Amino acid sequence: KQWYQRRVRGLEGALCAVTRYGKAEEGDCTMLDVLYPVCRVLQLNSSADMTTVTALCTQAADTGVMKTAELKPRAGRASYIRSEETDKCADPGAVAAATWVKAICKCFYLDDL
Repeated sequence: KQWYQRRVRGLEGALCAVTRYGKAEEGDCTMLDVLYPVCRVLQLNSSADMTTVTALCTQAADTGVMKTAELKPRAGRASYIRSEETDKCADPGAVAAATWVKAICKCFYLDDL
């Protein structure tokens, strides 16, 4: 479990740095709307088996993407585009972040192939 905790702390540190230097926060319609919920899943489920954790992370990532379709972009590239062009569209950065999360989750099952 020590390796798990180190990775969670690494993600926490990375998110703090992105928030600090990028000046974006969760709710600004960015990749952070995917990564913060995934981080919370990891924090809250350290004793769960990896099958459960990866399923919850995938679900959190998908939910984060869906939420960005309802948010007004306040940071990132989408914030420079007219709102009528971004209404009801998922943030591309959030979609990319969810793709990364899902790819990482799949890596835990490569031994089963």
